[in-house]
Amino acid sequence: MLLKAHGVIGVRFTQRSYEWGSNLLEYTAIGTAVRLPNTPLGSRPFLSDLSGQEFWTLLQAGYYPTGVVTGYCSYYVSLGSRMTQQLRGWWGTGGNNQEVIPFSQAIYTSRHLAVTRAASMAGSQRALGIVGMHIDTNRQIIEYETDKPSAKYLDLFVHFSAVGTAITAIKKDHVIPPPKPTLTFTDLRPGRYGQNRELTFSE
Repeated sequence: MLLKAHGVIGVRFTQRSYEWGSNLLEYTAIGTAVRLPNTPLGSRPFLSDLSGQEFWTLLQAGYYPTGVVTGYCSYYVSLGSRMTQQLRGWWGTGGNNQEVIPFSQAIYTSRHLAVTRAASMAGSQRALGIVGMHIDTNRQIIEYETDKPSAKYLDLFVHFSAVGTAITAIKKDHVIPPPKPTLTFTDLRPGRYGQNRELTFSE
């Protein structure tokens, strides 16, 4: 808002933890502020994770970003000692391709919850849809045992995230310009200095 920009594109979120702060997480949001020619400023700047090229294509097609939407889900499932013992028996006989159904179901559930939450956030912005989705998943198998009674356990932790840009229509006709095929090469001929050039193929 201080730059009087219409919005911020290329938004990226980073997470960092520190050894000296076990309960501390640092989140950073980075992007590029843009101003559109001959366009009045809105009530607030929009946020978008689209690149400059993707944002321009979106505008040319008659759409406008309403904001970044996110959906997160952290899911934890424990097999229990009996199923863990059965799995160890299968692995011991060479059954390495055996599906662990509770683990598979945990991944499906975490994905569904994360995407549903992102869609719900887009709905609160009265958006028509979500573009430029970035999907990330982190899985960790935790193996441990207890002393009384002696038993072994396998647990799964799944973290699923979905981040994208919610969009709305700004005109009735939506035509996406056809892309122009290009080829970028580095000029290494004698007397040149390794400039990057872009060739456009004509039909």
